[in-house]
Amino acid sequence: MSIRRNRLFGDVRDVLVDLLESKTSASPWDRWEIVSGYPNETVFEKFLKPFIFVNSPIDKTPLKHQGGTAFNYVLEVQLGAWVNIRNGWENELSIMTSELLALFDNRYTCNTLTFDTETDTEYSDTTLTAMKCPIIDFKLGRFIPYPDDKQLRQDAVVIVKTNFST
Repeated sequence: MSIRRNRLFGDVRDVLVDLLESKTSASPWDRWEIVSGYPNETVFEKFLKPFIFVNSPIDKTPLKHQGGTAFNYVLEVQLGAWVNIRNGWENELSIMTSELLALFDNRYTCNTLTFDTETDTEYSDTTLTAMKCPIIDFKLGRFIPYPDDKQLRQDAVVIVKTNFST
């Protein structure tokens, strides 16, 4: 499976979720949940572990295309590391964001890292490069404290470039 043009945003989000979930079998990733989409009330009701969410991509493609060549979409995907006072607070948040930085900042390693992803009816080993979904940039964002002083999050942005042949 590669990223489908008619399912672009969901496929890119799902591939990034699969990549992050593949890391949860080892420490320190095994202490965290991976959430697809921006967290809703259901996520907060069972907020027993810190989590990393992967939001739906936003299209940032420059409006140009040369006829007869492959079309590239540049997508910005918001990630967020979220903790509360019961499950680690600032120290855990620092570990989470450091792990995200280590994963995404070295783009060659990240894009060639093998992980399992669902392909219609089965799981298979793949890489971001094989999925035509390589990471081209990563930026950590700001800390976002909440008014009740019981939650803290830090956002990050992953820039993905997808490629489709015409």
